Amino acid sequence: MATTPRVKPAGRRTALVTALVLLLGPAVPLPAPAGALAPRPGEDAPVPLDIVVLVDESGSLGREDVDEEAKAASTIAQSVLDPGSRVTVIGFGSNNGESGQIAAREVCRPTLVDEDGGRQYLADCVDGLERREDSEGDDTDHAEALGTALGHLTGADSPDGSSKIVFLLTDGALDVRDSPQYGAAERRNDNAASLVGEHLERAAENGVRIWPLGFGSAIDRDQLDAFAAGGSQDTCNDLEVSAPVARVADDSSDVARTLQEALAAASCSQVGEPADETLAGGGRATLEVDIPLVATDGALMVTKNNPAIRVEYLDPEGETVDTGAAEHRGSAITVSGENSPVEVLRLVDPMPGAWSVRLTSPEGTPEELVTARAQWKGFINTFLRVEGGQDPGELVVRVDIRTRRGPITSPEALSGLDFSAEAAFPDGSSAPVEIGDGGEAPDSAAGDGQYAGTVSVPEGTGEVTFTSRVQGPGVPDDVHEYVYTFDPGGSSLRPSVSFGELPERVWAGQEVPGTLTVDNQGAREEDVELVLAPSEGLLATIAQDDAGFAPGSSRRDFTVRIGEGSALGPATLNVLAVDARGEVLHTSPTIATTVRSAPGVLERYWWLWAPLAALLLLGGGSLLLGLKKAREERDVGGIVATLHRDGGALLPPLAAPARRSTVFAFTVREEAGADPRLDHARGPGPARVHEVRRRRSGGVRLRTADGREQLLAFGQGSEPLSDGLSLSFEDRRTLRRTPSPPPAQNAHPRPPGPGPAAPGQGPPADGIHID
Repeated sequence: MATTPRVKPAGRRTALVTALVLLLGPAVPLPAPAGALAPRPGEDAPVPLDIVVLVDESGSLGREDVDEEAKAASTIAQSVLDPGSRVTVIGFGSNNGESGQIAAREVCRPTLVDEDGGRQYLADCVDGLERREDSEGDDTDHAEALGTALGHLTGADSPDGSSKIVFLLTDGALDVRDSPQYGAAERRNDNAASLVGEHLERAAENGVRIWPLGFGSAIDRDQLDAFAAGGSQDTCNDLEVSAPVARVADDSSDVARTLQEALAAASCSQVGEPADETLAGGGRATLEVDIPLVATDGALMVTKNNPAIRVEYLDPEGETVDTGAAEHRGSAITVSGENSPVEVLRLVDPMPGAWSVRLTSPEGTPEELVTARAQWKGFINTFLRVEGGQDPGELVVRVDIRTRRGPITSPEALSGLDFSAEAAFPDGSSAPVEIGDGGEAPDSAAGDGQYAGTVSVPEGTGEVTFTSRVQGPGVPDDVHEYVYTFDPGGSSLRPSVSFGELPERVWAGQEVPGTLTVDNQGAREEDVELVLAPSEGLLATIAQDDAGFAPGSSRRDFTVRIGEGSALGPATLNVLAVDARGEVLHTSPTIATTVRSAPGVLERYWWLWAPLAALLLLGGGSLLLGLKKAREERDVGGIVATLHRDGGALLPPLAAPARRSTVFAFTVREEAGADPRLDHARGPGPARVHEVRRRRSGGVRLRTADGREQLLAFGQGSEPLSDGLSLSFEDRRTLRRTPSPPPAQNAHPRPPGPGPAAPGQGPPADGIHID
């Protein structure tokens, strides 16, 4: 059975215990101590989708029907939320033996939605769908359509580990009576139906789910049900809505809405109710759609039919989204289909709340119905903590969830989610753990998003395996297993951690005091030391006065210091109390706070306002001017970092945040990969943070993630980082005074040294800064 690694304390009676504080989520292979926060393993990362959309082009359709199918396929292709997903669109009719006829043809090649222009290509290529004429093979060959789809989904180029889905759009039943490849005329439909059965068996064996969508009066509902039941029945959670099922639209105009709902069910995402309005020529309409707090990925889908209609997006605070930018207020954005009947704004880490979609129709155009709808998904990390209870043989289980934007504590956001936990014992028995957030012991506080419960463990048990599960609409099933190991040697120590009034916001350099209380029920002095388990991007250290605790009850003060370079925004922190063997004896409740930029001089020393005002009146304005000048000299604004590999510059460069700051903190994404790049020190993923400060004498002071410091002139290359990577910096604060002509276009890599930013590049609107 698996054992639980321990935390190695810094040593007995250590005055300063500095913990490794970059607990950066599932991508970092740090050990989880017994009883500590247990993040999800890396293999539980979001699963990409491999989707094939089969679109009926048979002659029983009208041109308007095919247009509606194309809009539905476009919506699917553009609004897939799962990173790394691929979409293929196949149009099908029949091959009746005439030259040039193809029963199932590739209309949109297999396309990764996240690749450059991928979504836009998919928005455009669906225009290739068309109603077939008799000379093109206008019957309905479901067998060939399914076989072609399976060829794509089971091929070697299907994304690794992807969830495979077929969406089948059709208005009729199987009809291949004129297709000679199926044998004698009287047996053709039966032979094709038999082949369909073989394809369904193959789909089930290869984990391919089939979601049929029928419309019109000629559909065969039994056949649609057989398609859904014949493929794989694997789902992304165990909610009934996620199982493949045939759907029937009232008519072709309802296909897009119905297919959106099928995609949401198949991918464990959630689609909101549509907002619509009739828009007249020269008029304006504003539609509102909601994105909840738990959403980590979202899409605003706009159906406008007339490509000339202009669409604007306003975030929940009323700020207009610049769709030409790469991000908006901390959210990565992509817009596609702007010149198509269906336009989609894709959002990563969207702001929660009511988004507005403003549509403006050109003068003289006919009125039409415009629609907006939100689709969203919450990729969550479950954190499971286990610790000893108050009574012998009792364990306390604590569960909470976090998204890339931080912990979720809103009762309203959590109301639709189902939290559960179970304990499994070595003898094969198990017991449910009733966990709740009602504020009753052992839960720390009601409605704080941290669920807790207790379980009694049979005497003599050495290990208990705990399983927590969180799921709900829009949230894929998140299961985490964790093994708790009993430590008889630590049973005489009962530590607890407490803080005074915790600040709702903290900043770099701030110190938060706390108290460690230890009830030592043994006969000799024992060590209890503190280590930290912070959320991703939070840099912190902990110092305690003394680690030794004599028999009886003792108290020790400690201090948590927030480090420079911490990512701004929501953050969480747990304090772990460990014994001399490294076994975790106690884990504090999760502390939720918000990291903000350091307050300025006036804010920090507010009590000096009145004296300073008096000095100004008495001619002391020069003092403030001096302070302002000193701060401006240290401001990193205008500094641009460029990453180099083996002497060549890797574009784009990265500019320091536009707001005032004395520290420019950044990371190298995919440092060991083929395409490393610079990014501001925030968001998901590994965060080896490098920091740059401006030197008054010119140039910069670079502190790398491994603690090395270098003094560099602008334009000078740094010492190697890893894998042939190095850095250089330029100062655009002075360059702005001397406009330069635009750089010449050059398709070759630039030589080492700083260079101009690529078009559209620059610091994020809410870039990290610490004054």
